[in-house]
Formats: sequence, C-alpha cells, structure tokens
Amino acid sequence: MPRIGLRIIKTSIAVFIIMVLFTLFGVQRSPFYVLITTIICIQPDKENEKNQALVRALGTLIGAITGAIVMFLQPFIHIDLAWDLLNALFIMFTIYMTVLFKVQHMAFMACVAYLSVAVIPHAGISPYAFLFYRVLDTCIGVGVGYLVCTLHLPVKRRNDVLFVAELDDMEQTAHQQLNDFNKTQLNKIVDDGALFTIITKRTPASMQAEIEHLKLHLPVIALDGAILYDVPKNELLCTYPLSQTLGTKITQLLDDKHLNYFYHVLKDDVLLTYYNSFDQSEQMDYYDMMRQSPYRNYIFGMPTHSYQPLYICLLYTSPSPRD
Repeated sequence: MPRIGLRIIKTSIAVFIIMVLFTLFGVQRSPFYVLITTIICIQPDKENEKNQALVRALGTLIGAITGAIVMFLQPFIHIDLAWDLLNALFIMFTIYMTVLFKVQHMAFMACVAYLSVAVIPHAGISPYAFLFYRVLDTCIGVGVGYLVCTLHLPVKRRNDVLFVAELDDMEQTAHQQLNDFNKTQLNKIVDDGALFTIITKRTPASMQAEIEHLKLHLPVIALDGAILYDVPKNELLCTYPLSQTLGTKITQLLDDKHLNYFYHVLKDDVLLTYYNSFDQSEQMDYYDMMRQSPYRNYIFGMPTHSYQPLYICLLYTSPSPRD
C-alpha cells in the first residue's frame, strides 16, 4: 500500500485548523470556500505553494470582480433571456481575463467565484456582503494553507556539509529515471539550505532531461570530474583536461586493442565528440540514440589539431573482458 505523504498530512491539518477557527469564533457561514482555497494552495514544495497561493487569490479576485459587475447590472435587466445571455458573456469574459493575466489554469476557480457571486442565490444576505465574504474566505484559505506549509518543527540542519549524489546511481535506484517525487524531495532539501549537487559520467547535454525541474544552485560535476557546469546559466565554469601526452598514450592503446571510443575535447567553449567507425550494432544504436540531441556535436574521425582531451569514453559491449 502507498504510504501517507506529507502533503496529505498537511492538508488534513489545514482543514482541521479552519474548522476549529470557525467553531471558536462562532462563524455562522459555511467554511466551504475557505477549505477549497486551502486544499488547492497546499503544494509539494515551497515555491509551488507560494505561486499557487498567489494565482489562486488572483483567480478568485478576477471572478469576484466580474461577478460584482454583473450584480451591479442586474437591477437594470428585466428580461430573463437577456440575463442568461449576460451571464454567458461574462463567463467568457472571466475566462479570457485569466488568460490575459496568465493564470488560465485557474479559469475553473475564477468561474466558480463568478458563479458563486452572480448566480447562486444569497438567502438572508446581500450580494455585496456575500462578495466581501467570498474574497475574505479566499484570503483566509490562502493564509492558512501557506502557513501550514511553511511552518516546520525545529530540526538541526547541516548547512556546512556538501552533499554530492551520483546521478547514474540515483537513476538505477529510481528505475532508470528520476521521478517527480524524488525531484520534489531533493528540491525541499535545497530549499532548506542544504549544499547539494550531482556528479555524473555524462556530458552536460546528455543529463539535461534527467535534471529538468531539479534545483541545482551549485555547479554540476560532469564527465567524472572533467567539467564543472553551471546548470541555471547553461555554461561551462572550468575544465580539467588530460595532458596531451597521456591522451595520446590512451588512444594508442585503445587503437592497438581495436576498441572504439568517444574522444571529448573543448573548442571555443563548445564540447566536441570525435569517434571512429563502429564494429558492433549495439555501439551504432547507442550512437544513433545519443546524436538525436541538439546539444551534442559529433564529428567522425579524430581531431587534426592537438586538443587536450577532456574525457575518453570507451565503447565496450563484449560480454566477457577476455573477448
């Protein structure tokens, strides 16, 4: 059975707090809109929580304003068909406003706010008082949801230790790909101030898909330490190439053994990968898969200039080391 996650627990706590507040202060109206707002605002990480709270408030405000306009026009409309047409047009206008303010994913909530103000009967309360309480409930829901998500029990954190994870090992543990849950947990660690980065044997280009949406403020160690790469800025910070003499010895040894390899060099801050012909179908399949990325630059043959090699990657597919 799947375990009960922290988001579920936070949502339950937020609902409990709101219900208790309404009971303690003797609020007679329903806490429905406050609860809906709070549940929507609670997100897996802090950044999403803040963004969701803001766009939720904006979506509700859009619906409340368009609903208030319709309420102002209602006394002047005496034909039922005209009233129906006006509501249909303002629903379209409400949705368009969410697109205009780039919160279209909150169009549903904006329409709910509009309908609750302009269409739902308000027995025993004036429409303008209902509008006020609707906006107030949204603010309370946003505040409680954000407060529950940001408050944590005091925990001693080690912000003076650098944590380095091997990307390829993480992927093997996560069934060949980092899923959204793992990325969310890592992002929470970074948000709490942990010094975290990754090391990989891959080139910066080949790891782009795997580290997408992962907060990496520190440089990434790529090509097993040959490159320090700044992910947010998408630039190479520094390189640690092999000496030309050592690179020549390695390539001569591989050539003598008739082994294929990728020869990575850096030219004008552009990573180039040289290769020779492939003698096995698995190697060719691997090359065809890797070259599809627009970030990789493959060149047939060996460099004509004496570039210092950054990394030499052996393409070895034989089942036994003796082969």
